[in-house]
Amino acid sequence: MTSLITTLTIILETLLIFRAVFIIFGASGVSLVQLIMRVSDPLVQPFVGLVPAMRYGSYLIDWPTVLALIAYGILSFLLIEMVHYLTVRLHR
Repeated sequence: MTSLITTLTIILETLLIFRAVFIIFGASGVSLVQLIMRVSDPLVQPFVGLVPAMRYGSYLIDWPTVLALIAYGILSFLLIEMVHYLTVRLHR
């Protein structure tokens, strides 16, 4: 079970990292970029409005994506710990 959670987290975090990099460098025209943005939009949506995106020179830092990366990483850690706890508890 923990390997499934870890695998899903790696996929999710990789998708969000690509999204963040594409936004930072202003990539938008390629169909792969559009697909990643469209797929990752629902993952970032809960964090939109908490902290606005900020421009640093010619770069755009999308803070909602950064918050999503952090939140899903923490959630994954907590789920894995819960599975470990329940597994140990059930085998006693």
